[in-house]
Amino acid sequence: MRHIKFLVADDSLTVRNLISHIVKSQFGADIIHLAKNGQEAFDIFEREKIDFVISDWDMPVMSGEEFLYKVRNESGNRDVPFLMVTSHDEKDFLVTAIQNGVSQYIVKPFTPEEMEQKILQCWNAASKRKGRRYADLPRHVFTAAFKNAVVEASLVDISRVGALVELNYNEEITLFKGCTAKIAIELPGVGKKLAIGPIAAMVVRLEASDSLHPTSRLCNMALYFSPTHTPGNVQEKLGQLIKWLHSRLPDAVHDLAKGLEENDDPQ
Repeated sequence: MRHIKFLVADDSLTVRNLISHIVKSQFGADIIHLAKNGQEAFDIFEREKIDFVISDWDMPVMSGEEFLYKVRNESGNRDVPFLMVTSHDEKDFLVTAIQNGVSQYIVKPFTPEEMEQKILQCWNAASKRKGRRYADLPRHVFTAAFKNAVVEASLVDISRVGALVELNYNEEITLFKGCTAKIAIELPGVGKKLAIGPIAAMVVRLEASDSLHPTSRLCNMALYFSPTHTPGNVQEKLGQLIKWLHSRLPDAVHDLAKGLEENDDPQ
């Protein structure tokens, strides 16, 4: 999640710095915007292309509840993951927060591990809503270029926002590591091979592949595709592939959760 733009809103400088440190250390985020109240946060939200919001509920000028309402009802990015931080744990309060459109909530005080878990739950849930995955793909070549290695893999399924691939494990691959993906795929009936790339991607899940062989090094790697760091023409080609798969393989549609349902936490 290094390229994800976070917005942290809290009237406490200590809490802002704590959350910022967690996001930076646990996810390697490069861009973290900070705000001390809801109005300042919404101004930043409108000005920047924010990917993830972490906001306190009780703030001066504009509360977290008001900020959440404006995000969900007055912005062009109403589906952004929104994690509410609060000292309230009453059932009525939590029901109100959920009804207002909060993605997840976390009650103070919290540990870095609890905050990390909530962020992952928010992000995975948002990714599941963004698109469908398609399996049973035609013949293709998929490569992922890391800093010191280029690996070849087989696509298990793919969507506009990510892919699940199977490959031989390489020590260069670690969670939350960025890479550049490329796809060359033959489209039966079209008479051409579609070349897609470079796609800015990040490893969000890595686990051993199901195999009966005790020495198998096969693993499954889930990738998130970053739209803000992938050229527009590449995104268009990816959209062409998804459109072709949708028209050609309607029975092979898998919800994005299908490839990740066993464990919402990439770790």
